[in-house]
Amino acid sequence: MLLDTNVVSAFPKPDAEKRSPSLFAFVTEAIVVQSLTISSVTEFELRRGVEELVLRGKDRSAWSRS
Repeated sequence: MLLDTNVVSAFPKPDAEKRSPSLFAFVTEAIVVQSLTISSVTEFELRRGVEELVLRGKDRSAWSRS
């Protein structure tokens, strides 16, 4: 299954299960039942997002607290 950028970026947040219970359940089930992939476009968008955070002086620990 190919995951979109918004799913990949929403799922690892600490409050993902509370904010999107159906998404959390769907992805959790998909992990068990089938393999998950992302496209090269999604990889690019995620890398670009991380680079923007680094340029603004925000590390991953600051991002995960939001």
